[in-house]
Amino acid sequence: MRFTEDMSIYDALQAHPKAREVFVAHGMGCIACMASTMETIAGGAEMHGVDAKIIVDELNKLVDEGEESEPAGAAAESSRAEPGEPGSADA
Repeated sequence: MRFTEDMSIYDALQAHPKAREVFVAHGMGCIACMASTMETIAGGAEMHGVDAKIIVDELNKLVDEGEESEPAGAAAESSRAEPGEPGSADA
């Protein structure tokens, strides 16, 4: 999956668990914004005076680094499991 400037902010936030960090780092508090469901990355970036290409490049870097999306909470569940239990690293 690749991020694009015409992708909605909401879809970007759903696509990768660390996408929020990229938006926040550029002053885009997109989590609480109702417009994020319809606004594109390019549109949101323009409203905040940010270069959309930089945002998209940083989002795609997350994917390139192998930090693929997984269901929310899956990593936390695995880390909380006791050794030998289902969901633990040694099960």
